[in-house]
Amino acid sequence: ATTGIVLSLSAGGLSSGTGLSITGVGANLLAGGELLDINAGANTAGQALNITSTGVYTGTGLVNLTANSATTGIGQAISMTGLTSGTGLAITAGGANLLAGGKLLNLDLGAATVGSGSVIGTTGVYTGSGLLKVNANSLTTGTGINLSSVTGGTGSKAISVGTGWDT
Repeated sequence: ATTGIVLSLSAGGLSSGTGLSITGVGANLLAGGELLDINAGANTAGQALNITSTGVYTGTGLVNLTANSATTGIGQAISMTGLTSGTGLAITAGGANLLAGGKLLNLDLGAATVGSGSVIGTTGVYTGSGLLKVNANSLTTGTGINLSSVTGGTGSKAISVGTGWDT
């Protein structure tokens, strides 16, 4: 088919339960195995996956990824090695609708004692306008960046600036 819908599932009256369930067999799924593979081919426009909710959503996540027993590996990977001027990940909030307790991005390490919450790096001879940019041009009150370190022990630093990569 070149237009139209090839497969349609409708569960308009579903109030609890599951509309579609795909169950794997655990340890039998080997590297390279997939329960769901969406291959959009060489498409140049359109979405390979589109999830829309028009209600006043109050749940715990329209998309949930749970791998609580994973100790190594990557939970979610996005590869866009041909990107020249586009955006790898765009998250848009509701503008003035975002309240004081709202968060557009929340990276919570729990009670972690080592590791990095976020790493931004490049191996090239970087000449751009900033690996990390914070733009708050209309800021009149409030705080642009708030860095808090409540209990600073011996040798701890709120900010460390250097010219070499500290491994």
